Amino acid sequence: MTQQAYIYREPSSPWRQVVFPYDPPTKDDLLATLPKLARWWDPGVRCWWVLDAHEKMAIAVLKNRGYQVLVKDLGETQLYLERNTGGFGNVFEALLQEVPAELRLTVYRHLSLALHPDRGGSTELMKQLNTAWDQLGR
Repeated sequence: MTQQAYIYREPSSPWRQVVFPYDPPTKDDLLATLPKLARWWDPGVRCWWVLDAHEKMAIAVLKNRGYQVLVKDLGETQLYLERNTGGFGNVFEALLQEVPAELRLTVYRHLSLALHPDRGGSTELMKQLNTAWDQLGR
């Protein structure tokens, strides 16, 4: 199965969020290809940020490493949330709907680790995540 990488665009920002499964050779290729000031690693979100002018270079690196690259405008996701949740409602439900089915459990587990109250997270956010998981994930 071909691995997927995602590039998220927000029209008002010059940065693109680049998300792909942890892969040291791909990371090394990004570091070697993209200028230092055109990329940065965000450890909190665990993703790369790339300046929009270098988006095509990032896509080329990912495709050369065998990834299927999907580009999404965040504006579309926001419209989806408003249309389907009557506002922004449960963001985790919308997120889990967007994630391919085979990755939902992995996404849920990582979010659970980050949001769990015993690990410094929010009880309310954890409840929202569990509600979304009960409805979509299982």
